[in-house]
Amino acid sequence: MTPAQLAAAFPGWSVFRSLGPDGAPAAWYATRRRRLSDRELARGRAATLVADSGDALAELLAGDAAPPSAAPDELLFACVEIPGQESGVPCVRRWARNLLAEPHTRDLAADAELIVSEYVTNAIWHSASGLAGGRVRTELLLTATVLRVTVYDDGPTDTSAPEDASTAAACCSSPPAPTTTATATSPTGSTSPGRPSTADP
Repeated sequence: MTPAQLAAAFPGWSVFRSLGPDGAPAAWYATRRRRLSDRELARGRAATLVADSGDALAELLAGDAAPPSAAPDELLFACVEIPGQESGVPCVRRWARNLLAEPHTRDLAADAELIVSEYVTNAIWHSASGLAGGRVRTELLLTATVLRVTVYDDGPTDTSAPEDASTAAACCSSPPAPTTTATATSPTGSTSPGRPSTADP
């Protein structure tokens, strides 16, 4: 098996071999082509894999393709992506409300729905997400102590260089473009990763 064959078998990875002191091919490496999110890093995802043989590297790559295990206190994680149009805002509101419709989360639903509506609307009005072809993605994470809503946009509308994206969602079909994030945390406090706008339900 060659590095090119491995890269073809596992899209999203660059595969190569290092050279030993004598100039002969040595260890096998695979480097991920996208940045990992903090969630993925916390769950044990690796940006680079190394092995002594092509077969051993193939096993590591196959293992990485398996869905990561949930964090111990994670009760719910979901995400949705919509076109950057105001008509999509009610859809995201319903999505959040339905996710939190169970009796033990119903008290959080109204707050989450309001935050989602505010942040998604803001992304559409004030970022490149509101331009033709723009997208907005919303993530909802619920643990035993925290409800976190994060909204990703397509970055600024001007020609200046956007901030580097530091977060990606494994449940989405493609890596995100450079983003602006907005995060709200409930019920214990607020956090502010990236370049956020925060609110406490």
